[in-house]
Amino acid sequence: MGGTASMAKLDCQQKCGHMTIPYPFGIGQGCCMEKEFEVTCTNGSWAWLVGELFVLDLSLDYIRVGGGSMAIDCFNDSGTNSIGLNYKLNLRFSFSHTQNKFVAVGCDIFAYIIDPKSANYTSGCVSLCHNDTARPILGLSCSGVGCCQTTIPNDISSFDLQIISMNTFNHSWSSHPCTAAFVAQKDFSSYRRGIEMYPFIPTVLSWSIGNVSCDEA
Repeated sequence: MGGTASMAKLDCQQKCGHMTIPYPFGIGQGCCMEKEFEVTCTNGSWAWLVGELFVLDLSLDYIRVGGGSMAIDCFNDSGTNSIGLNYKLNLRFSFSHTQNKFVAVGCDIFAYIIDPKSANYTSGCVSLCHNDTARPILGLSCSGVGCCQTTIPNDISSFDLQIISMNTFNHSWSSHPCTAAFVAQKDFSSYRRGIEMYPFIPTVLSWSIGNVSCDEA
């Protein structure tokens, strides 16, 4: 979209805190093009999209939101375990496959994404730990030792996240029982604090009007 659409609708609130809200988004009823683009501004500075997505940044190019797309599990000493999360956006939004990645943090786990429409596996990775230390995160890298990452499918609006502990369960439980899998912005690198940062892990969304994406509009 061009710069002419970058301002809020006339007679509508222009900003939520320091964030400008461009049309077709808008603060309150009557200030947005559609209900799905309505922004709620709480305490004068906290922006929420359709009442459930915490907005970190909003422009005509993308929407950056915090949290929501994370599966967390803490094992006990009873044996192997698995955990899942189903996440679904409304029809106007999707997860940008060029601006996001899939991340799993923890010891000796297989984490993956399933397309709920087809029930097919679409993406995933394995995170292992050294036998002598079993420390889940040794630095800011995410290369398969305590943390793994991979791409996500093209612009999905819903997915299932699954975490499965592997055969070295007792080893991973005794050293680091909590694991997490989430979709995050491509340049996210705070792997040490992945679980603690929830719900502020940034995720980038694409949006569309009707059947036209923001890139095509």
